[in-house]
Amino acid sequence: MPILTEVPERAIISEDKDAPNHILIEGDDLEALATLVYTHEGKVDVIYIDPPYNTGNKDFIYNDRYVDKEDSYRHSKWLSFMSRRLKIAKRLLSDKGVIFISIDDNEATNLKMLCDDNELFGEKNFISQMIWQQGKKSSGNLIGINHEYMFPV
Repeated sequence: MPILTEVPERAIISEDKDAPNHILIEGDDLEALATLVYTHEGKVDVIYIDPPYNTGNKDFIYNDRYVDKEDSYRHSKWLSFMSRRLKIAKRLLSDKGVIFISIDDNEATNLKMLCDDNELFGEKNFISQMIWQQGKKSSGNLIGINHEYMFPV
């Protein structure tokens, strides 16, 4: 079982005695989520995750290896990677809780299908696909890519 270690200089403390308790956890996301289930199952109102976008640029590690663009199973591996994390995140959410997931074009469609699965959040709980503008960059052709997606479920 993973153990959380408090770092006092990173404490998030409010002057308001009625303020909610906030926790910042740094570490492997799967271990952090699994640890929180022991103490916070069904109690979290908001989760925000920014998973690897699976661009093939050494941004995604699966089974201790980078997954590159030439891997014909890269989307399947990404879905397995995300499914484990989202199942735990769902256990953490309260009845009124919401999860926000950032993603780009590489896995947006797969993420939507994964979240729509009834074993996860179900299509009926999908709120919207939001687009947020980021810094301008070019995809190497005449179409500039300057947005990513946010899936609140």
